[in-house]
Amino acid sequence: MNGWIMSITGIVLISVLVDIILPEGQTNKYIKGIVGLMVVYVIISPLPKLLKMDLNLINIFDFSNSGYEIDETFINNINKDKIDELECEMVNLLLSNEIICNNFSIICKDDNINLIESVYMVVPKDNSSKALKLVVDCLGIKEEQVLVYEI
Repeated sequence: MNGWIMSITGIVLISVLVDIILPEGQTNKYIKGIVGLMVVYVIISPLPKLLKMDLNLINIFDFSNSGYEIDETFINNINKDKIDELECEMVNLLLSNEIICNNFSIICKDDNINLIESVYMVVPKDNSSKALKLVVDCLGIKEEQVLVYEI
């Protein structure tokens, strides 16, 4: 208890000294605010001991094990949305080249749009080679990765 009273006395003396030394202006009010926080901390510091609690500021402000986690579901949903959007773009590209595509699917590894494993599409027989070349060129994949069903 003696140490606590000495701490309060010391912080009050420091705050008076800071108040005398600092010039008037914007910085003065910020420094006074910081010193005020220090005074409050010194005054309430023995409360955990009185309440028989272990209050450690390092544990309170330690963010190293704060429990941040990656939301895999959210990331997978975003990746699926990107794949769906790419599929729509490819169907529109085929339509703009006068190729009717009844079905178009992109299969990616781990739902990652950068890891395209295969592409499935259903196109008319007379446009299958043109559609294959267009998809291979646009997606930057090998012809072996594209499976074309002809109707």
